[in-house]
Amino acid sequence: MELGKDAEKADAEENAHAGVEVDEHADIEQDVVTYTKTPLKGMADEIKLMLTLRRSELTGKNLRFNVIAPIVIIAYGLLSSTGFGASCNFCDSDDQDDYQNYTTVHDDGDDDYCSGCNIMSGSSGTWGIGIAMTLPVVRFAVMLMRERVNKAKHVMIAQGLSPTSYMCGSLLFTVMQMTLIGAFVPIFEWNIMDANNLTDGRVSLVWLMNCLFAPIGICLLGVNLSYSADKEESGWKVVSGVMLMAAVIPPIPINILYNIRDNEDTLRAADILHTTFSFINPVYPVVGVQLGSYVDGFSSTHNGMLGWMEGWRVWITFVGSAFTTCVSYLAIKYRDRGYLFIPPGTNDKVGAAALAAGNTNGDMNDASENPLSPSVVAIASDIKDADVLAEEARVETTVATTEACLYRNLTHTYKVPRGGGDADGNESGSKKWPCGKEGSGAADLKSVKAVRGISLGIRKGECFGLLGPNGAGKTTTLACLTGELRPPTSGQVFIDGDEVTGEGMFKAYKKLGFCPQVDPLFPYLSGRNHLIFYGRLKGVPLEQAPAEADRLLRRLGFSAKDGLKTAEKYSGGMKRKLSLAIALIGASDMLMLDEPSAAVDVGAKRHLWKVIKGRSQNQTVVLTTHSMEEAEACCDRLTIQVLGQLRCLGSPLHLKTTYGTGYQLELIVGEDSATSTRKLSAERMSNISGDGGKRSITRQDSAENVALREQLDKFVHESLSKGAVLLEAHGPMSLYQLPPVGTDGMSLGQLFTSLRDAPKELMIKEYNLAQPSLEQVFLKFAKEQGGGVPL
Repeated sequence: MELGKDAEKADAEENAHAGVEVDEHADIEQDVVTYTKTPLKGMADEIKLMLTLRRSELTGKNLRFNVIAPIVIIAYGLLSSTGFGASCNFCDSDDQDDYQNYTTVHDDGDDDYCSGCNIMSGSSGTWGIGIAMTLPVVRFAVMLMRERVNKAKHVMIAQGLSPTSYMCGSLLFTVMQMTLIGAFVPIFEWNIMDANNLTDGRVSLVWLMNCLFAPIGICLLGVNLSYSADKEESGWKVVSGVMLMAAVIPPIPINILYNIRDNEDTLRAADILHTTFSFINPVYPVVGVQLGSYVDGFSSTHNGMLGWMEGWRVWITFVGSAFTTCVSYLAIKYRDRGYLFIPPGTNDKVGAAALAAGNTNGDMNDASENPLSPSVVAIASDIKDADVLAEEARVETTVATTEACLYRNLTHTYKVPRGGGDADGNESGSKKWPCGKEGSGAADLKSVKAVRGISLGIRKGECFGLLGPNGAGKTTTLACLTGELRPPTSGQVFIDGDEVTGEGMFKAYKKLGFCPQVDPLFPYLSGRNHLIFYGRLKGVPLEQAPAEADRLLRRLGFSAKDGLKTAEKYSGGMKRKLSLAIALIGASDMLMLDEPSAAVDVGAKRHLWKVIKGRSQNQTVVLTTHSMEEAEACCDRLTIQVLGQLRCLGSPLHLKTTYGTGYQLELIVGEDSATSTRKLSAERMSNISGDGGKRSITRQDSAENVALREQLDKFVHESLSKGAVLLEAHGPMSLYQLPPVGTDGMSLGQLFTSLRDAPKELMIKEYNLAQPSLEQVFLKFAKEQGGGVPL
């Protein structure tokens, strides 16, 4: 429902003032787990949890679109096909003999017997049922597409849900909706319309097709269609268009051909189309089973459902439906390549086998393209600093169980269209493919090395920052760590000793909390229900999950009213905070946070940093960010990644001390306050013309100021440092970059003495000497991204 401008403005104001007022200076208490985790027991519990999630989403417009609208369409289509009960379109109630030339009809002397005998004879009776059965699948397919694109599916799986439970739970809920809709067809035809054409067991055929065969096949078609687009708007267009054509186009011409009497050619053409569409269109059998039973006649010799199966036009629809179901299932199996039907608790043998056989998502055939080839390793060693090389040597001999997260020789390569692409495989308007993926048009693609042989160990309990410019490979690295890219081109990844790139992936997922760069939210689910769902998924006891969700919402600044709103009504900052809450709930041992404070206002951002700092002592964090202030506030250690490899490693203070280029000196000059006030008043009066109008005030320095600045420059270069560089000069303020202390033979103490004894004619009122900033270090390494220094 679209809101008017006034309603939108009111909603925006409400969102702007919503939430608990956050004091950015208030301290956050250490987060303490007060419950004992009770993990879900097997696939049955996980599917039950998924059904609860889908049921919670089925409210408002979802309920109207998925259930109410299909039932209304069926009722209208069936009623309109018979003139709303007035007569039958297929034969004349006054003369049954006309229809006997086409098929066999009961003749019991009742002239009214043919009234409503073939409610499928009207076109609306055919397309109405087809459209009604596809409506829930359209929304189902778009939902799967949205959850794949915004990474909600991966976040669920990466935090403990098995891929099989995810798909089976989603499929089962949609099949249940379609079963309800499909059951309405025979109920309405037989009981309400008193249709004689469903006698002698034919109603059982409709029950069997609408409630079992067709729903599964149509839902699996929807799963395949969910991969047809990467945007929700495009998904609606593609999926609804395909489903509409599948529901409307085949039944209408076949029904028309079957209604043409005394013509063997049209009957033969209808039979060919009937058979063909039964095997290629999962939607058609819903209507085809009724058309087949009508054409096979109304003879009482077909007693019961099994008797009607003797008619080939009937059983061919069941065979065709089973065939399309199998084809759709195999297509999903091939596309997901081992992700889909993996029961909970099962080792990831697919990824391990792929690595063992060398069938990875990378192109390792060409030695020049291999990021781990000897020539590349030799040159890369000259680029990396001593801390990075020491860490690589340490990781080679470190036992994985002693580290919270460890990745060894991690490498990943993308194929992107020639003429673009960065270390994250991104190019405007282009799609990225893993190397070696069939059908990607290898001749038109080039290799982009996103991650280049990184080895790193992250200690238990620390917050580790992963910094780097856009396209440095940070998101790709995090995707490898969380198993989203599986398996990587080469290398190993361990979470608390469990190998994500091998058979231990699903064990590692039980210890992971993940906040991706995009918000992995369900738009029609409230914030509170989000946390209850993920809390149960991570083992928060059922009776304590609501209270834990409320506690975490308050901790992040949500009010009780905010928690009950659906996610689609949240502002960008509120969505980001909820995404962080999803990672935090359940107190997972390992937290992967990809730019968690992006799009959050300054005050709330500082509060989020305190929440991250106030995590449980046993929790380890890997944090990616573009904010140097956030990195300094949250991280114990950090690294800067450039073009897919680490350039430096250490604490923020260590990096500033090692790579910072000297100090920044800010000088502010001017007279005493009384003299300054008199001059300012005189200047304002001089800019008022005789007629009361104001002249424009120029910002050009006076000759006096220019002379003063020249004297100041002379003092800085002669008395402080010959290598000083003027960075900025605005009015009385001048900012200089000084080389590292000791470069010009001057100590820090001598520098302060010279500033204290500066000539009075320079009128230095204030001076500030600043340590090298982390941003300065970052910018120094970020320049290599454009220059392409690493290979």
